[in-house]
Amino acid sequence: MYRREAPACSKTWTASAPWTNTPPPCFIVDIKREHNAVAEGRRLKIPIVALVDTNCDPELVTYPIAGNDDAIRSVR
Repeated sequence: MYRREAPACSKTWTASAPWTNTPPPCFIVDIKREHNAVAEGRRLKIPIVALVDTNCDPELVTYPIAGNDDAIRSVR
C-alpha cells in the first residue's frame, strides 16, 4: 500500500519551485501569544510586521509598531 501512495504523496507535499522574490509580510497583533508564527516567519525569512507592547521583545520582528496589543482600538 505504501508503494502505491508514495508517489502521490511526494507529488503533493513537495515544493514545486523555490521563491524567486520576497514573500509578502506577515502581520501579527500579539507576538507573545503568537510565538509560533513569529518563529516560523523568522525561520522562513518572511518579513514580520507586528504590534509590540512593553511586555514583548521588539528585536524578534522585522518592523515593530509600538502599540497596545490588548486594546481593540489600537488594532482598528
